[in-house]
Amino acid sequence: MNILNLFKKSKNIYENELLEINKEISKQNTQLNLINDRQKMFDHDKDIYSYISFWEDIWSKDGLLFQGTAWHFKLANLYVESKQYDKAINFLNDLIIKKPEYYDKSQSFIQKIIQLQDGNKTTSSKPQNNTSNYQKDEYYSDYSHKGTEFEKRVVTFEERKKTAIPTKSGLYPAEVLLLYYVSLNTYPNPKNGYPGFWWFEYGIRYVEQYLSILEEDNFIKYDLYKNQLSKYTIPQLKKILLSKQIPTTGKKDDLILRIKNNLTEDDLKELALPLKYILTEKGKKELSENAYVPHMHQTSTKTIENNPFGKDFTVWSMNKELANTGLDWQILVKNYEDQQHNK
Repeated sequence: MNILNLFKKSKNIYENELLEINKEISKQNTQLNLINDRQKMFDHDKDIYSYISFWEDIWSKDGLLFQGTAWHFKLANLYVESKQYDKAINFLNDLIIKKPEYYDKSQSFIQKIIQLQDGNKTTSSKPQNNTSNYQKDEYYSDYSHKGTEFEKRVVTFEERKKTAIPTKSGLYPAEVLLLYYVSLNTYPNPKNGYPGFWWFEYGIRYVEQYLSILEEDNFIKYDLYKNQLSKYTIPQLKKILLSKQIPTTGKKDDLILRIKNNLTEDDLKELALPLKYILTEKGKKELSENAYVPHMHQTSTKTIENNPFGKDFTVWSMNKELANTGLDWQILVKNYEDQQHNK
């Protein structure tokens, strides 16, 4: 083989290798741009479960096509943030196999997760409740209307679960009603505390405990601070601005606009401001499909349980009747109210 042919062959090999390198770089850039765009979306909507699905899809295919410790541990961090500790550990063990260079960091992360799990097991399962939201303990007696002809024993939520019919998603009427009150943008920490009906009618002593469960199950989530600014008082808004040495002159709308223009969500989060829950798409669907619950809670035609004057018309009786008949709840309500009207 002469020198010219050898040169041409070498050139072809080089060009082919260069072409492959360029293709790989292009794929890496495309993936990185996709990840950056999805990160921005998450920063805006805060939908962690959708973001987790995005990352799970990345790893179910080719994984990450580029180096970068932060991105390689992103899914594990999201699992931990959403309290899916076992998934985080399994992911890290898989990462060690796929990317041995991350062995030390993965092992260190796994140990921290195990410590976090152990810490959660040794603490009370009941979250800290804001005592200002509740009456004194003696208020929550075992009987409602005690000493009157309407006296009845309080049936706890755990007891209700033994006889009530759950929704397709596994929620019971009391939990669906919590979704309704979240939709009003007043929970947690309602202005006048949690009403007594949560205990006397639904058997829930600590409302925040069940809100926390609904949050973990992705029915509700905390709203963005910037969406809540209109609910803050002027002194609160001024305090926010002063924390960043921003002028506090003007009307309430001026203060809100100034905050939106100058502070990020992370800035507001650092101030530990009060924040309300909102429904996720999953929560909205659940409430829509079980709208009989807030209706039965509020209707003036409902009866007491074990009604001595006729048929029960309560959220609990409706819960069972819907399961037994499969009819639309509005039809059942209309039938009952028509019967009452014709008496």
